[in-house]
Amino acid sequence: MFRKLDREDMRKLSDSLRKYGDRFLFFINDLKDYENNENIEVYSSGKLHILLFPYSLILASESDWTCSIEDRMFISKSRKKIIMGPEDTMLPLIPYLSGYSLELRNMMTITPDDFIKKERDNRLKVLRTEPDFISLFQLYRKVPEMMEGFSEADDEINANQFISKPFPFSAVALFENNEALSGAYISNPERSNAMISGVATAPGYRGKGYAASVVSELVDIALNENRMKRISLWYTDENAGRIYRSLGFKDIGSWLYLKEE
Repeated sequence: MFRKLDREDMRKLSDSLRKYGDRFLFFINDLKDYENNENIEVYSSGKLHILLFPYSLILASESDWTCSIEDRMFISKSRKKIIMGPEDTMLPLIPYLSGYSLELRNMMTITPDDFIKKERDNRLKVLRTEPDFISLFQLYRKVPEMMEGFSEADDEINANQFISKPFPFSAVALFENNEALSGAYISNPERSNAMISGVATAPGYRGKGYAASVVSELVDIALNENRMKRISLWYTDENAGRIYRSLGFKDIGSWLYLKEE
């Protein structure tokens, strides 16, 4: 039976999931948002744990979880535009989740001992001002899979949200003629680990090593300036996976990402 968790229960769950190592990094990082966001709810049936955001649902199941009718009914009733979780958790649920497109996402992680720093490109810039971030959003609007989340009408609001993020947030872009050609940012810091999100390069400029330069700079900032112990990211394309492995990232698991059609 599912029950809604309060903040103390959430902290206990976060500590409990750490025993699985890197498997639940993404889930644990998102749990941190629960403390300060009234629009997030956390439920648990003991072995299956669910984060409910306004438009998405994130799952985490412990090793001895077996999918039950109650689990399927709860998730179906809580239908969101996006549902995601570790591949082995999601597979038993797929037959009961119609109307979604499916994407396999691989997670990688890097530690200070593994990091292979790329020679710094002098066109890189750490973003700090509203115009900086608007340049990043303009880049994202050139990338089909990202443009939906960065409407031009919301540029000022989005820029202020990024600027106001607490330490150890950072964003980096590679500029040429005042145009951001590649960029990414650090998100979801939790204790000593964080994610790299929004890695993108403008069409026509790919294959030049720009994404590797941006990610290398962000990892360097996160590990050596912010003293983080572990940085993670997603990839869906094997070419991207090879780029990240060249910097020292290691594969740690696969997740399924369902988006409502």
